[in-house]
Amino acid sequence: MSYLATERSSKSRTFLLLHRIPYELCKDVSDLVENLGIPTIVCGVGQCYEVLDKNVLGINLLEDDTYVVKKLKEIDGYLPGNVVERGEMCFAGLDPLNWLQNVSRIEKLLEEMDLRCRTFVLVSQYPPRGSRCSEVSLFGRKLFMGVEIDDLLQRASKRFENVVVVSINELVPTCIDRYRDCIVVNIRREGATLVEVRSDGVELRDLA
Repeated sequence: MSYLATERSSKSRTFLLLHRIPYELCKDVSDLVENLGIPTIVCGVGQCYEVLDKNVLGINLLEDDTYVVKKLKEIDGYLPGNVVERGEMCFAGLDPLNWLQNVSRIEKLLEEMDLRCRTFVLVSQYPPRGSRCSEVSLFGRKLFMGVEIDDLLQRASKRFENVVVVSINELVPTCIDRYRDCIVVNIRREGATLVEVRSDGVELRDLA
């Protein structure tokens, strides 16, 4: 699946996204993290806690226990309310319960930090409210389910060449949308997805 966006950069940026990993995929996913050697973002460990022993970044989902947060903090990989630079990419995250506080902190960090990254990736359990990826149908009515982060996205889009929001919302099908000069990606399936941010858009490849 791909979405052609306005061309901004000629160099691709790629990261591995792990989301709600089932037990039967745990070994394959762990091997991917080791072998690919690219930034890895965990959005819900599912039944594969051993990925937290790797060099990963991540957010906790509503169903995750406190061990996930504790472990991510121990390895300096906790993204909610933080900005972490990895080469030409910067990653930040939102906690599904404390996303408002996270947004305020991320905005402050973007003002204070001397960042050289050109691509900004924001990871959240829920997509930006108002994007096509936040649309749900309930009793014949179209509703928007997501987080209100328009101000953060507008600030980020003025600073970075590419801004990508990745969400893991089971109520919305896998979706890629253009919203507020950013690319919004929602992934519904479980497993591992390679996310490539290119000069002509974003491509998703299922790896496990």
